[in-house]
Amino acid sequence: MAIFLVGITLFSFAISGAETADLIYHRGEIVTMDDAHPAAEAVAVRLGRILAVGNSAEILKFQGNSTTVIDLDGKTLLPGFIDPHSHLAQYQQTWGIPALAPPPVGDVRTIADIIAKMKAYIVKKKIPPGELVLGNGYDDSLL
Repeated sequence: MAIFLVGITLFSFAISGAETADLIYHRGEIVTMDDAHPAAEAVAVRLGRILAVGNSAEILKFQGNSTTVIDLDGKTLLPGFIDPHSHLAQYQQTWGIPALAPPPVGDVRTIADIIAKMKAYIVKKKIPPGELVLGNGYDDSLL
């Protein structure tokens, strides 16, 4: 039994040095995206990967001499969202023109809704007859 306890003690000392966090966020609401544990108070990061998630007391145990510690002061920390497909340049071109998207993005449910939105836009902008008028977000497969 004594040998087992000595072994466990030495093992814990060995891992404690290897598990020092590079970065700790604490005293906030960490959204984990884990259904079993949807929120935590703190998170430790090492080499760009999450090392541990828990309460501040647990996570601050991963603090070393070179660990950057950020006090969230009650703020919420969300995971990074990566959008692999976006059309950022298109937003500038479509800004201000009628939005014709169906639910859940917009409120257009029928062709009559599209016509009504386009007519309202033409009146509001005082567009003369015969001019090209653009709308954005139309999806015939969802009407």
